[in-house]
Amino acid sequence: MPTVRLTTRGVNAIKKPKTGRVEYWDTVITGLGLRVSETGRKSWVVMYRNQGRLRRMTLGTYPKKSLATARNEAGDILGRASGGKDPAAEKNAERKAGTFSELADLYLEKYAKGESYSKWEQDGSEGTAPEPNKRSWPSDKEMIDHDLKPAWGFRKSNAIIRADVNRIINIIVERGAPIQANRVLGLTRKIYSWGISTDRVAMQVNPCHEIKKPTKERIRDRVLDAAEIKTFWPMSGDNVKITEPLRIALRLTLATAQRPGEVIGLPWAELDEDWQTALEPFWTIPGTRTKNKVAHRVPLSPMAVDLIKQAKKLSKGSDFAFPSPRGGKPVRVTSHTHALTRSGHFGVSRFSPHDLRRTAATHMTGPHCKVSRFILERVLNHTDQTVTGRHYDLYEYDDEKRHALNAWASRLAQVIEGKDQDSKVVPFHA
Repeated sequence: MPTVRLTTRGVNAIKKPKTGRVEYWDTVITGLGLRVSETGRKSWVVMYRNQGRLRRMTLGTYPKKSLATARNEAGDILGRASGGKDPAAEKNAERKAGTFSELADLYLEKYAKGESYSKWEQDGSEGTAPEPNKRSWPSDKEMIDHDLKPAWGFRKSNAIIRADVNRIINIIVERGAPIQANRVLGLTRKIYSWGISTDRVAMQVNPCHEIKKPTKERIRDRVLDAAEIKTFWPMSGDNVKITEPLRIALRLTLATAQRPGEVIGLPWAELDEDWQTALEPFWTIPGTRTKNKVAHRVPLSPMAVDLIKQAKKLSKGSDFAFPSPRGGKPVRVTSHTHALTRSGHFGVSRFSPHDLRRTAATHMTGPHCKVSRFILERVLNHTDQTVTGRHYDLYEYDDEKRHALNAWASRLAQVIEGKDQDSKVVPFHA
């Protein structure tokens, strides 16, 4: 354990040991040391005594943290230690979340969004947004705000037990949302797994341990038939509770066969500049918003353009086709589902917004539109996993996709207007 007067030049000149690590202790600030490992990593450490026990803290790495900065921080720590405080314990306590609300916020910031995305948000959302760790973080946030914080927000994060989790899951099931209960259970499990593994919460056992999902989930196969589409499309009735923008968003999901989250998050910047007048306009969804992270060009049928024009009139100058009432961002992804539930699914059997995408896909390959499954895959932006698709066939199939979506728009118009269900589909042209 050499003791030397550390200098910047001297620190730079220190060679890594062949094995293990060596610590060099400063003669200027007694207690400050530089640890050098066999990998060449150089780390600042400070040692002090608290109630007779020798304590050690790591301050950071060199050269990211300079000698001068390390001396200042070490001096502050040693001063607090001489006054009877334990800086290492204080630092550890700061890392832990006191309340569940604090733990959930840390989970969103550090894990779901990630450091880069959170910093981008804090800096005023300027420039290109970095990729968040979880694209579904808005859904996590909504469950936290709607289901978890109201029940546990101000409780100690390490005081939540299995009975608390079961209670909140049962409440969600009783309100008729068993799938949502599965989602909330999974999120709670993840929050505590992350909190325990990163030492953000002082617990040894996850409170979700051995709790099973309240309902079994099956592969979805719900498809609306022509009669159901005709009943659903007006979205009217005495008990209907839905805003006009959400009506348009649901119709646009059915008309374009795109994912509900992509539709409801549509910013005007993704549309061609002349989308309102062009004969063949496109909506280009960037890879940052698609499930497979591949940019996707969606040909807009005249029906889709008409729906987007309706949204434009209601958007009140927002950057988004379906803006949130809070402003500055699109409406929440789950608003679709909540509107369907509140409105009794508009008089047809229960379905989800994603079922509208499946409905469009199924009708496109049906006897009226006769779109091939290969072209349907391009419309849906499903990844082609074949060697040819991944490496050789770089054709975009824009014309074929447009023909498919125009054929579907024509068929959809026939269904909505209640025309002969067996009539031949004539492609929809402007």
